[in-house]
This record gives sequence, C-alpha cells and structure tokens, in this order.
Amino acid sequence: MGKIEERAVEIFRAGRNCAQAVYAANHGLSGVDEGTAEAAANGFGAGMGRLQKTCGAVTGAVMAIGHAEWDPADPKGSKERAYGKVRDFFAEFERRHGSSECLRLLGVNLGDPELSRHAAENGFFEARCEPLIVSACEILAGMYPRV
Repeated sequence: MGKIEERAVEIFRAGRNCAQAVYAANHGLSGVDEGTAEAAANGFGAGMGRLQKTCGAVTGAVMAIGHAEWDPADPKGSKERAYGKVRDFFAEFERRHGSSECLRLLGVNLGDPELSRHAAENGFFEARCEPLIVSACEILAGMYPRV
C-alpha cells in the first residue's frame, strides 16, 4: 500500500467518511488543502447522505478527477476529459468490486440506526470500506501517476 492509500485509511479511521478519505488523501490532484477537500466531501459518505447510492470512495475519486482535469481556459474540453476519466474510473472500480453502489457493496441498510450502530461497533466499516477506499486510491494512482 502506498503513501496516499495509507493516508486515506488514516483519514477514514479518524472519523471521516469514504468520500472524504479518498478526496482528501488525493488533494494533490486538486490543489486544495486536505481540510477543504474533507469539507467539500462531507455529505458524500455512505452513498451520499447515507442513502447508499454511489459509494463514497467513488464519489471522492470523481471529485478528485474533476479537479485534476479542470482548466478554466477550456471549460468544455475540461468537462469532456473529466467525463472520460470518470467513465474509466467507474469501469475499473466495478470490474474490481462488481458494483459502485454502496448498498450492494456493503449489503447492510445503513438507514437502519440499529444496524448501522451494530456495524460500527463491530469493525464492519473498517473491514468493508477500507479496501474500497484503498482500491479507489490505487485506480486514481494508475490514472494520475504520482511523481
């Protein structure tokens, strides 16, 4: 596991969500500081607001891709480059994990407070989410080689 993947896991274990962990650990792609990245991704965890739609590790990566591809002098080209990279990211993530949906990936309804509490108390999120966070960071590293 590389330095960015390790940092993403640290951020997650410090109480941040999956999106915050991936986006903040990859803040070098965006030029924003780690704290700003965490704030921007705050509502994206648990499949966006615990709705269990798109996995937070994926949405954090999409935010990083959007920033990495942004060029204010070429907004249309930036958008098209970002869309292509996002499609590539999704394809690889889904190839590795079979889905990009939080509910399918976790198999637990986080909208149920009792189930969510039980999962948190028993290390479920560390066991299930951390590998997804690491994978998202690895995919980003393949798309944007680190110097």
